[in-house]
Amino acid sequence: MSMEKVDKINKVITAIILLSNIVAVFFLPDRVGIHMSRGHFDSYISKYIFLFITPAVTLIITLYTKMSEKGIYIKGLIVNLILFVANCWMLFANLKGMA
Repeated sequence: MSMEKVDKINKVITAIILLSNIVAVFFLPDRVGIHMSRGHFDSYISKYIFLFITPAVTLIITLYTKMSEKGIYIKGLIVNLILFVANCWMLFANLKGMA
């Protein structure tokens, strides 16, 4: 897979995360659970911090892998995909009311 294609995929992942977080912020509680222990959240942050934290991290990873050596961009894509799944799970868990 070419570096340009991976870069586009990373940008799409970042955009999807940001857009889904913007939509979800209207439905999330004021405090969003970010760490779960024994089926319940035990660490919380403001929903407005949650709105931007994952997109910011994926954007930093995308920029870093774009400026790095040639072979690292696939690793950046894998990390961004993991963050995408984690963000989706956190949205689901918080919207479902597990907090």
